[in-house]
Amino acid sequence: MFGDGEQTRDFTYVADVVQANLAAMDSPLPRGSSLILNIGSGRRTTVNDLWKAVAEAVGYEGPPVHAPARPGDVRDSLADLRVAADRIGYTPRVGIGEGLGRAFAYYRAVVAEATESDPSSSR
Repeated sequence: MFGDGEQTRDFTYVADVVQANLAAMDSPLPRGSSLILNIGSGRRTTVNDLWKAVAEAVGYEGPPVHAPARPGDVRDSLADLRVAADRIGYTPRVGIGEGLGRAFAYYRAVVAEATESDPSSSR
């Protein structure tokens, strides 16, 4: 990871992004109008916390690998969801822990299916 890992991001599960797009399609905004909205989780998560959650989910016990911070990287970011909530009724539903759990369950199922269909598969 670049830097000390204490930088924060607004990590968002893909189902919430899909939900926002569907809500935008069904919104009462005039046809042909445009509106730019922030879509996110509305929560800050440090890169260190994300790394710990991923390491735990996959059973990795080693330390993280750090590289120097990259010049120009944003230290902290957080989506302001007020306009999305007001204009299209967007509210995030999937927290980071649940999202990671869903993602890892999906990928484990894909690997299991590939292994069953081709035992020599090493995905």
